[in-house]
Amino acid sequence: MPRSLILLLPIVVLAAIAQPAEAVTPAELAGQLNAQIARCWNPPPKARGSVAVSIEFNQDGRIVGTPKASGLASTGVAKSAVEAVQYCQPYRLPPSMFSIWQHTTVRLSVGN
Repeated sequence: MPRSLILLLPIVVLAAIAQPAEAVTPAELAGQLNAQIARCWNPPPKARGSVAVSIEFNQDGRIVGTPKASGLASTGVAKSAVEAVQYCQPYRLPPSMFSIWQHTTVRLSVGN
């Protein structure tokens, strides 16, 4: 069953500032986070729907509080999405980009 992840990051404009060698683009950052969550997500069999999970992180890649799920999905899909986000921590994300990934929303879809 197809499943997908979409990461919604705040857009940051860095006008005429040289980026350090370890800096990644927001798209690459989204890919890193998506890959980490995807390996932990196991939606219920025959599930369908899409859920957005809002997450707040500490600088060490651990989640602050409980992620919040919303969207057009069954309770099982929403619960499995939140569990995957919690289980996969700590996340390995670039510390230099903490201001971008500190507050993040990840969209998970299954059977769409």
